[in-house]
Amino acid sequence: MAKLKDSDYWLTPDWVIEKLGLFAEPECILDPCADTSNNVGAGCYYTEKDDGLTQDWVAPFVFVNPPFSRTGRWVNKFMVEAGKQNFYEGIMLTLSGAVNNIKVYDAISGADAFLFPTGRISFKPCLEEHNTDHGFDRDVVLTYVGERVEMFSEAFKKHGRILVPYTLE
Repeated sequence: MAKLKDSDYWLTPDWVIEKLGLFAEPECILDPCADTSNNVGAGCYYTEKDDGLTQDWVAPFVFVNPPFSRTGRWVNKFMVEAGKQNFYEGIMLTLSGAVNNIKVYDAISGADAFLFPTGRISFKPCLEEHNTDHGFDRDVVLTYVGERVEMFSEAFKKHGRILVPYTLE
């Protein structure tokens, strides 16, 4: 995860990392917002120094746990890269409050499924880079892009409500 301010250093919870393994082998995962320890265990990752926003996200699977202070830019990048078909499927964590932002809402409207977790997700502090000894609880949404919506639903349904967008034609 990239650091933009101290509150942006929060590692992906273990239960989310475990679910990623259902979708792709670690070597097939790209994490464009990785911390220096590569907490997710992605085969390819970009740190703050690499600036994932300026990179192409070419991989079978992309996982994004962005710095929460600049969610909109990361959401837009995620959807643009998906639209260019640079990855087959991906999951992105987004603060639920950001979904109410019209620009973020418009960007994620092309996603294939969402998980609205029951309760808040507890993130782990990145102790080596951030001086804190407590976790970070936030309301988030997991946004999924890909063709395996049923698999996403099955994998994450015990953690909250799954929403699959429906469009009237």
